[in-house]
Amino acid sequence: MIPRRKGRVARRAKRKVAPSRYAKRTAYAITILLLLIMVLSGALYSKGYIGMPGFTAMGSIALSLFFTSIVFSWMIFTGSTPGMIVRYLGLTRDKISVKVICIGIALFVAIVILGMVVNSISNATGVPLPTNVQNVFAGAPLYFLIFTAIIAPINEEILFRGFLVSKLGKMFGIASGIIVSALIFAVLHLSYLSIAEFVAAFTFGIIAGYAFVKTKSLYPSIVGHILVNAVTITSLIYVGMLIHP
Repeated sequence: MIPRRKGRVARRAKRKVAPSRYAKRTAYAITILLLLIMVLSGALYSKGYIGMPGFTAMGSIALSLFFTSIVFSWMIFTGSTPGMIVRYLGLTRDKISVKVICIGIALFVAIVILGMVVNSISNATGVPLPTNVQNVFAGAPLYFLIFTAIIAPINEEILFRGFLVSKLGKMFGIASGIIVSALIFAVLHLSYLSIAEFVAAFTFGIIAGYAFVKTKSLYPSIVGHILVNAVTITSLIYVGMLIHP
């Protein structure tokens, strides 16, 4: 009788609860707020209050935050509590450690090595692989550069690794989930209008997705992604990219 009782308790613990009215309203409010930011940035630009860099920055920030909003809203509406969401995404305290951080650093190093190899092949073959990152961020406000270096990677990892890898993995298998998620992530980076960024994003997506599946933690990919963005932006500032506060 005791094991049967424990089994019933375990099943009840795993069962998702219906989302509360407060949770639904919160999800609605977050989504509407982000949409308003997009609309506001467009209005300010059309009236001449902000230039193209500011308009692009505000729109990009809203889009990045919208990624996280999609994940949390979806999971809230499907009955997940905040604690369940954090566990599902691999963001609990027990999922972060020195080993996990080192894995994140290794992801960053792998991307750096990939960049060096690609540059060497490009130089040896005479086939140019131009990058457009500097042009994209030229004249961007300082707050946007900081957001891109620190906050945007977290938002993207929550959606593409924490959410999509798991969901797509259940639908098509883990390997397919990692590949499809990485491909969507890379397609998003086509906004840079550079094949080099597409290849780098796809490769990072594959490695980061694999790390997430193996460690059950989102922290490695977050650490690696932040390092990639932060070092890239810092390098652009160092070589003289203009910044408008």
